[in-house]
Amino acid sequence: MKSGIIILFMLLVILGGCSSGNEKKVFSLLNDQIVKQNECNTNNQAVTDLMSEETIIYNDIIEQGFESGNEVQGLIEEAWTNVKNSQVYLEEYQTCILNTQVNPEKLKKVNENIADEEIRANTEKLIQEYTDYEQSLVSYVESLIHLNATQQLFYQEIKTNLNSTNLDELVREINVAIEEANTLSYLHQEALDLFNTTYNEYYEAYIK
Repeated sequence: MKSGIIILFMLLVILGGCSSGNEKKVFSLLNDQIVKQNECNTNNQAVTDLMSEETIIYNDIIEQGFESGNEVQGLIEEAWTNVKNSQVYLEEYQTCILNTQVNPEKLKKVNENIADEEIRANTEKLIQEYTDYEQSLVSYVESLIHLNATQQLFYQEIKTNLNSTNLDELVREINVAIEEANTLSYLHQEALDLFNTTYNEYYEAYIK
């Protein structure tokens, strides 16, 4: 089973209530950051669709077998175009999320001005969990780009030589890349869920 990119829109709460200035400032800065990250998701559905289509094509190729010659060549060309298009979207997405990464030191500097020790500790936790979430996203997208690269090597090889002795190794590399992407997808989802829970709790306790 191939791995597709997950569209992860994070919860955004409109600020309100009567929190102290520094808690609200940290929360507001995080909200701005969430908006920037969500704006990177413009082409995520397109990537999801392309990767889903590639899964179907790949499975068809494997099922038909490489002995089918011309019958499988059309599928190979379709898959090649598909993974090249996916590469463009994935690299654009990677560039966007890297360019909009949070500056945790800026948030921590504001947090230092919070007098209440418990609130300061909970704010630090919120900042750290958001930072962890962003890093998990970066790692996950890197794994998808690596998977895409292994797919391209596979299709490039069978485009020119259906009887290549490298096919078993190339298929193995794809399977390893899929496992890596699936693992990082799971860790990324965990990081997102953890942050969203803390985010809601923080809002209820200090912002609402």
